Amino acid sequence: MANIRFAGALVFAIIKENNLMNQVEYEEIQKAPIWTYLIAVIIVGILIFVMAISTTYAEPIPGYLWWFFIAIIVLMILVVANFSRMKIAITTHELDISYGIFHHRVPRSAIKSVSDINLTFRNTGGIGIRLSSLGFTVYNTRWGQGLQVDRSDGAKSVGFSADNPEQIKNVLGFK
Repeated sequence: MANIRFAGALVFAIIKENNLMNQVEYEEIQKAPIWTYLIAVIIVGILIFVMAISTTYAEPIPGYLWWFFIAIIVLMILVVANFSRMKIAITTHELDISYGIFHHRVPRSAIKSVSDINLTFRNTGGIGIRLSSLGFTVYNTRWGQGLQVDRSDGAKSVGFSADNPEQIKNVLGFK
């Protein structure tokens, strides 16, 4: 029993030491625009309306189709919940861009340059995690100012929308 306590304490100490060594130097949270929620509410509303109308005025919907409608509604709720906010965190070791369960981590030692970009519908194709016409993946919650991070390790660049691009560049050491 003493060995288990010692092993648990050792694991806790290692985790605590890693957290202390990997301090957050900058953090920014961006919320999705209200119109993205409105689109999801309209789609779910239309599905519920179709389900209600079909049971009242037409032949009843078969059981398997009810499950399809319910699955679509649940999927919409999960997608909206996942993509409702984007977090940019810069620690002593990495730049972490996360959109719900999706993370893109770039080690700070692999960052070659950070430059300003203008995110538009034309070059991103929308909001979210997008393969842009710029030639790299873009994480954005809105159009407008953003940053492009070029990597020295040969991996593809990444772009993201930013509230404070100058501050992010300063924290990363690129002015």
